[in-house]
Amino acid sequence: MTLPHGNGQPFQAPSPQPGYPMGAPAYGAPQTTMLPPELTALPRASFGEAVRRFFRRYAQFRGTASVSELLWPWLFHFLVISVLMTIAGISLSAGTTPAKTVHADPEVAGWATAVAALCWITTGIFNLALVVPAIAVQVRRLHDVGKSGGWWFIGLVPIVGPIWLLVLLLSSSKPESFRPEWA
Repeated sequence: MTLPHGNGQPFQAPSPQPGYPMGAPAYGAPQTTMLPPELTALPRASFGEAVRRFFRRYAQFRGTASVSELLWPWLFHFLVISVLMTIAGISLSAGTTPAKTVHADPEVAGWATAVAALCWITTGIFNLALVVPAIAVQVRRLHDVGKSGGWWFIGLVPIVGPIWLLVLLLSSSKPESFRPEWA
């Protein structure tokens, strides 16, 4: 057996250097951080995958998230709130009896008020329960576009802030800009 360069030792791959999982990067190569699977973005996630992942990563601000992981839970939230508000509206209109005189207010049955109140309370609880995961997925999405999670606060600036944040959230991914401290 002939060994390269007349060396008595067989060729061995370079050992990994600290901070680099696969050894030192080549000169000029982008330094990307290898993330565990639970912290990486899931591009082109289906509706079910994105919603499951949204709730599974409830308060996880580390890692990255894809656009689909951001938008599918928004649609899920919209659909749930729409169904609850529709049920409340239908119950109120079904439980309302017309006024007997022109100047009297229509009467609403007690069951209709109870169903509507239950829908409103459920909506409030649902909205409160989604505050933390909604912020977390937005911070992870900002990490995926190469921005710090602190950019989330730009959305608090009146008028321009929410638009700017939405543009950042819908920007294309830049994995080469990910920093190790976001992992």
